Amino acid sequence: LYEGGTVLGTTTADDSGHWRITTPTLAEGRHTLTAKATDAAGNMSTTPTGLSLTIDTTAPASPGVVILTDTNQDGTLDAAELGSAGTVSLRVTLPAGTQAGDRLMLDDGRPPYVLSASDVAAGYCTLTLAQPAGSNTLRASISLEDAAGQVSAPLSVSARIDTFVPVQTDPPATVQVPVVAEVTPATTVAPSLPETATPPASPLSLN
Repeated sequence: LYEGGTVLGTTTADDSGHWRITTPTLAEGRHTLTAKATDAAGNMSTTPTGLSLTIDTTAPASPGVVILTDTNQDGTLDAAELGSAGTVSLRVTLPAGTQAGDRLMLDDGRPPYVLSASDVAAGYCTLTLAQPAGSNTLRASISLEDAAGQVSAPLSVSARIDTFVPVQTDPPATVQVPVVAEVTPATTVAPSLPETATPPASPLSLN
């Protein structure tokens, strides 16, 4: 058994032509293995088409998630943002190394979303969730599974749902209260005249 020019192992086939070889530990990545048979006379078979396989023991990185419907990214979905559709859009950013055929898994019970080549080229995809019934909080958890079945750590997002629209009330009417000026009647003060002095009696002149 070969990988390129390296012999990975040899064995003897049984009477039915069956054989088994356990390879040394192969590094992560893509490998192409070929097998050659040698008979008792030392004649070797031609090189067959190789068997290609990928060793993958590392889970992918978690995707990034943004709630697109939360247009101002304040963590609250109001009536204007939700509209009448009753759905919420998520933008899922794909980590480096994501390949077409990898799957995004949401925790809402739907089948996994299989990523296309165009999703991978764009670096993201958009998923739609239904607005939760009877709840004032939207929660979603999403993870990425690669072709080897390795699953990333889940990434969770949430937003509060507030569709209450306050009732507009008219301001209270302004009441015009007439102002009555208080007028104090004028008081006439007569000037005080000095009393007329009685002239003294003239002295008598005695001759």
